[in-house]
Amino acid sequence: MLCGYDQKLLTLSSDTACSITAEVDLSGMGLWKKWKTFDVSADKALQIPLNVDGYWIRFRSSLDAVASA
Repeated sequence: MLCGYDQKLLTLSSDTACSITAEVDLSGMGLWKKWKTFDVSADKALQIPLNVDGYWIRFRSSLDAVASA
């Protein structure tokens, strides 16, 4: 859940180089919008300040991978 936090930090990692797309539900009603796509290197964590508001966030990988957000 995103709401209620004024300082957010996103850490993405994957065992395979891939693109990970973040989608945000702004209202909490299940209306998902693409926010950003990040290129993630294999076995190297990527940290990004999370400057988006909304209720929920989910992630989709461009490839089959073991990934974490």
